[in-house]
Amino acid sequence: MIAKIVAAKGGGDFARLGRYITDAKKDSLTTAAERLALYVTDAAHDGEKVAWSRITNCGSDDPGMAMLQIRNTQARNTRATNKTLHLVVSFPAGERPSDTQLHQIEDALCVALGMQDHQRLSALHTNTDHVHLHVALNRIHPESLRCVDPSFGQRKLMAACHQLEITLGLTRTNHGLGRDDASQAPIQGRAADMEAHSGVESFARWVRDHARDDLLAAKDQGWPALHQAAAEHGLEIKPRGAGLVFVDATKPGRAVKASSVDRGLSMGALVKACGTFQLAADKVPARETYRAKPLHPHAKASPLYEKYQAQRNAALDQRAKRITSWKHEQRTYRQQLSAWYREEKHKLAHGWLESLALDKGARRRELARQRTTLSERSRGAEKSGIAKIRAEYPLPTWQDWLRRQAAQGDRNAVEVLRSRGDWIHPQPERTGGLPPTSRPTGPATRHNDPAPSAPPYQPWSAALGGEFTYLGQRDPGSGPALVWQQGGIHYAQAATRKAVDAARDIEPGDRVMFHQGRPIIVHSRDTGHGR
Repeated sequence: MIAKIVAAKGGGDFARLGRYITDAKKDSLTTAAERLALYVTDAAHDGEKVAWSRITNCGSDDPGMAMLQIRNTQARNTRATNKTLHLVVSFPAGERPSDTQLHQIEDALCVALGMQDHQRLSALHTNTDHVHLHVALNRIHPESLRCVDPSFGQRKLMAACHQLEITLGLTRTNHGLGRDDASQAPIQGRAADMEAHSGVESFARWVRDHARDDLLAAKDQGWPALHQAAAEHGLEIKPRGAGLVFVDATKPGRAVKASSVDRGLSMGALVKACGTFQLAADKVPARETYRAKPLHPHAKASPLYEKYQAQRNAALDQRAKRITSWKHEQRTYRQQLSAWYREEKHKLAHGWLESLALDKGARRRELARQRTTLSERSRGAEKSGIAKIRAEYPLPTWQDWLRRQAAQGDRNAVEVLRSRGDWIHPQPERTGGLPPTSRPTGPATRHNDPAPSAPPYQPWSAALGGEFTYLGQRDPGSGPALVWQQGGIHYAQAATRKAVDAARDIEPGDRVMFHQGRPIIVHSRDTGHGR
């Protein structure tokens, strides 16, 4: 389990954070505490993702009365600006502590922060694979009215989580505790979250463990020596903001702040030792680069990790191929739609049959509306189809995959987990496993999307122009209909007596045009001529 105090964006402006996470208008809520409370209880979605909520130290279980009391307490402190603390506790995928355990966890963490007597509102959110507990705490003490800012709060939360995992028998998480050596200080921030959830060594830890000493040794030799030391480890030194970052040369999007590797590598320390920052002059071949590996070494972990990586890469490859194919289908469809629209406009302007139409303007507007509607529907289908493909090919973390292997009886996986002090709890199979290689080639509901190979049935209208191919009578789900095809689009015309009589002499495969709502054969499948 991971507990963290969520920092507010925008210089501590919790009102801005509240508007962002609740999608509320600026003036719709009056206080930051009210905005955070609505987010915690999921009021914007009628509580669809909330399993339960709890009010503590407010003297009332009614949310409205509790919020009024919290608001009055905060109003009595006129000096503090940030009066609300947002605490989030997340659990590994598949783990769901009991309500009693969750109450114990919340109480223990508040005690660790020294805020057990403060008013608070909490709720359990279950809308993701990782169940998470939100706690909105009033930083103003209800009696002393002092604004409490927990010193070393994150460190205290890490220690409390470690003890709670042991006491309650929960999945053990690496919290980086018990290390006094500065070179082995706990990794902080997103890198620590990634390691805790995935069990894989982070880029930040690798730079600290493999490159830190060489970088510090080159510090007194000037910027060229520093760049050379970094390059030998596959790193680039680049300015960012007011500081420096070490960037993975093989993946520029992966970076770590230089000062988080060692304070002696901060911009200020390096400028003091080497002078004004200089860019690298020469390219130096790397003798080692970062490669993700299990955080906890074990003799049997390497072959398991290779197996995990092979399955993950295969899933990524299949996912990418299917997404590329799906995008191509939808974009081809939209190109066909544009070509059809241009052709119909041309026929409307120059065709002999269209010249009989009384209101060409209305026909042109209908064509434009139809093209816009189908194009937007196709874009929506492209987006939803990609989401379905991603759902069919989920990518579990190394840690989740290892637990699943252990639950399935893999003794090597069990040994690796036990060597880490992890608890083995067989879990029911979830959707987070790597998929088999025999997945279908498209989204599960592809037939519902407007793709050229399997278009949906669009309602037929007498205002439609151009040639149509008759496909016969079918039931698209809304009752018997006459089905006409134009390009990649299928149109369903209600099979009324009048429509059936008008199409009595038309065979499937015949091409027709409509005049005053009646089909006229322009090309017979059998004779090749009009009738």
